[in-house]
Order: sequence, then structure tokens, then C-alpha cells
Amino acid sequence: MLVTTNGTAPEDTELTELLANQLARYKQPRAYRVVEQLPRNVMGKVQKAQLREQFADIFAF
Repeated sequence: MLVTTNGTAPEDTELTELLANQLARYKQPRAYRVVEQLPRNVMGKVQKAQLREQFADIFAF
């Protein structure tokens, strides 16, 4: 998930090239999704279960 501050997101190829030098291949993301904001609960924690439901197509193997 990418949360942008100015409303524009970098291209997938740019991100892949940037991370290629910094992360091992198995640690690099397979897909990128741009969202306005992450779902948070009252305490401000990210609701990971809601993200998994919302983007179930990414996590299906």
C-alpha cells in the first residue's frame, strides 16, 4: 500500500528499480496499490484485517 501526500503516485517501474538495490528479491512487493489513507481504528492503529478484506485479490495465491 502506498499513501501519497500530494495525490500523485510514482510509477511501478520507478518503485521496483528503487527497491531492487535496497531489498532482496524475495522481500520486494509483488504489487503496489495507491490509497488516499489507510483504515485506522479509534486508537489510530492500522486495521490490517480490513485491508486484507479490501484487497483480497492481491493476497490470493
